[in-house]
Amino acid sequence: MIAMVIVSLCLYAPLPGGGISISEHAPVQPFTSPEFELLIDQLDASSWEVREVTVNRIARDTSGIPLEWIEARLARGGLSLEQVVRLLRIAEIRLLHAPRGAIGIQMAPDALPRADEGPGGVRIRTVIRDMPAEGILQAGDLITHIENEPIKTQEDLATIVQRHWPGDTITFRVLRGSSPAGDETQESPLHEFEITLGSTKTLRESNSGLSIRDPDYGERKDRFISLMQRHGVVSTTIPPPRAGSGSRAEPGVTGDPIVEGFINQFADHASGKYPNSLPQIRRACLMVINRTINQLDDQGLLPAHRDELELRLRRLEALLEQNPP
Repeated sequence: MIAMVIVSLCLYAPLPGGGISISEHAPVQPFTSPEFELLIDQLDASSWEVREVTVNRIARDTSGIPLEWIEARLARGGLSLEQVVRLLRIAEIRLLHAPRGAIGIQMAPDALPRADEGPGGVRIRTVIRDMPAEGILQAGDLITHIENEPIKTQEDLATIVQRHWPGDTITFRVLRGSSPAGDETQESPLHEFEITLGSTKTLRESNSGLSIRDPDYGERKDRFISLMQRHGVVSTTIPPPRAGSGSRAEPGVTGDPIVEGFINQFADHASGKYPNSLPQIRRACLMVINRTINQLDDQGLLPAHRDELELRLRRLEALLEQNPP
């Protein structure tokens, strides 16, 4: 039985002129603007509504603020706990929840011509209705290049398309009417098409009944965990929860840096090692609980991600019960 998969690919919005990675030695000062610093100030406004509106504004993938700016601002420090928590929330939305670019094609691992028999590429099996590829690409088209980069496998296609956000326009080069190896056909003409990407949210709502491919989710999740470990409530690599008084959670690694951060905060407060008060820790924990509940309302969540959020919610609620005011 031929395995089939829908292409829906995504990653972080690149900086103008190409992506720039952040390292310990990279200069962070250029990754800002007066407008961005004003938004950072508003994340600590006295009005809860202003703080929420600002989070939503920055979190939108069309805000014009690259994720690299958020990482750099966290690295510079000098932020209140409220600003840190909200910037990490924005990073989580960008990396794990924001709709990703999608063209809407169904691919099958058809046998492709060998190097001495013709061009390689990714063959389209079906074009999904009401998605960007409809009316442009066709079943049987062989995608050979995207943005002038050669495509040999589905992973090649994923790597290139996932660099872009919904709304980005990218160029596809295809051979139309070409057939898999073994068929006697003349070489087909080459076509180039510009396609403006749709989003995975629209694709999920298309009732296509097929799974959505997001090959980069694991890498994005690792990137978010790294941010949490460096800038989260415990600003270091998070060790396993420490055994101690009965008010702490059961010892053991949860695998969730957010949960482990709160476990360690409550533990350090109980031992007098954490500067924040118990009400402050509980408020921060409750904020994350409410955010997690809102995230679970998204009907487009991948099953694995939904399971992670539900487990996080149960653990955080248990922590609040174990650490009463």
